[in-house]
Amino acid sequence: MSPNSSSSGILWTGRDPRNQTVQIKSETWFNKIAKTPDRKWLLFYLDTVKATLVDPRFITMDATHENREHYVDLFYPEEFGHIMGIVIVTEQLTNGSREFVTVVPKSELRQEKGSVLYERPRPTI
Repeated sequence: MSPNSSSSGILWTGRDPRNQTVQIKSETWFNKIAKTPDRKWLLFYLDTVKATLVDPRFITMDATHENREHYVDLFYPEEFGHIMGIVIVTEQLTNGSREFVTVVPKSELRQEKGSVLYERPRPTI
């Protein structure tokens, strides 16, 4: 994972479990999240978003956009007091890396559609 790179506008870069580069641009993060009143609280969950991009429970194809994928997991926002789903939408760039588009908290993950591209392996017992 690389540190912040203000010259390129990249807030964070990492690798997903398929070894693909994933990144979050500063402008996208702060404009998409901070300017959306019902999602502004997610600004405090940047580490959760990074962790989900690096180690999601599932990665699914977006059912309506062919170049987009959804990184899906669960998280526990203390302000709500219950477990929620987190869906991070990424878009494939021409160089093959994936870029953060937005994050959507969900009370139910059964709303997710699209074929599964990756599932986190279960631990062996």
